Amino acid sequence: MIRRRLNGPVLALIAQISATAAISLLAIHTAGAGTASVAVQAAAFLIGVMALWAASRTGRPGRGPRLIVALAILVVAVLVLTTGVEMQGAHRWLALGPVLIHPASLLGAPLLWLVAQDADDVWTAGVAALAILTFGVGFDGAASLAFAVGATGLLTAARGSWKTLAPLAALSWILALWSLTRSQALPRVPYVEDVVPTVWAVAPVLGVAAVIALILLSVPLLWVGWRARAAGAAGLAMAGFWIGLSAANLLGAYPAPVVGYGASPVIGWLVAIGLAMASARRTRFQ
Repeated sequence: MIRRRLNGPVLALIAQISATAAISLLAIHTAGAGTASVAVQAAAFLIGVMALWAASRTGRPGRGPRLIVALAILVVAVLVLTTGVEMQGAHRWLALGPVLIHPASLLGAPLLWLVAQDADDVWTAGVAALAILTFGVGFDGAASLAFAVGATGLLTAARGSWKTLAPLAALSWILALWSLTRSQALPRVPYVEDVVPTVWAVAPVLGVAAVIALILLSVPLLWVGWRARAAGAAGLAMAGFWIGLSAANLLGAYPAPVVGYGASPVIGWLVAIGLAMASARRTRFQ
């Protein structure tokens, strides 16, 4: 029974997560991260795997729960903008004791997943738009680009709901262009933003592995979008989010998600995979 469950795609997913974790820990250490940072990254992968399992058991939320969770994400976005850590005009982080979290990368894919559950639900989409706007006003170009690509993927998969989704995608693209064309004043950290070129210069083989791991982040989500008809919109939306978050690293001083140092992207990526698995499982049993 266990062997049957671990066949095929599940084994491939376990292999990808394990390889990505190993590459990430080696990469940030090679790029100059201290022991404490490597330990935090390792803990993030462990927490993320547990969060993946919990997310994979999630049922399809009704309109009320969707709206409540979307409102909670909006509240977090407002807290980031009003009471979060500010760095040279950018409001992207919340401090939890000594740890900084990046809520947009942690909650962005789940927010799009909520919208994808019923693309015609104007209330959830409206709250999501406010959250996306709030994250964008905080001068977070990576998050805005991720939302833009994710919303476009959702619109592509659910074209019949264009009246709801087109404004969401348009807003996200406007915020992304506005943020990404502003001057970048934040310092670049070798094991966060510049982890790939830094590692490539020191250990080319590890650098190639880091590039491959970064490219493959969205593959499990794209696979769900391709294979599961009813779950396709959610899979494509979350895949687009991670494609945008990864692409932003090439366009400015934004972290290389999961491969570079940062607990929030690690946990957010694994949660997104869990939600995609939940959607695919519901589709299989319908």
